[in-house]
Amino acid sequence: MDRLLDHARTGPLYPSRPEIAQIVVDALRYGQDVSRHYDLHAFVVMSNIWLGSLKSITAKRATQILDLTGRPFSQEESYDHVG
Repeated sequence: MDRLLDHARTGPLYPSRPEIAQIVVDALRYGQDVSRHYDLHAFVVMSNIWLGSLKSITAKRATQILDLTGRPFSQEESYDHVG
């Protein structure tokens, strides 16, 4: 799936448009500077991002620390579609 999306030339590639990417950047900065929800150290806006491995390892380690074995750590995430 990711290989297909990485080389996609059609479909929703909206974040590759500078004005759309800027909306995301502005929202991230607002969350840091105005809402103070987090501290940004670095970020990148990409038209396709896959967080499966990151989610997997962090959930596994957090589950161990929180003693949640056998129970889900995170809710279902959004996913990409081909079509």
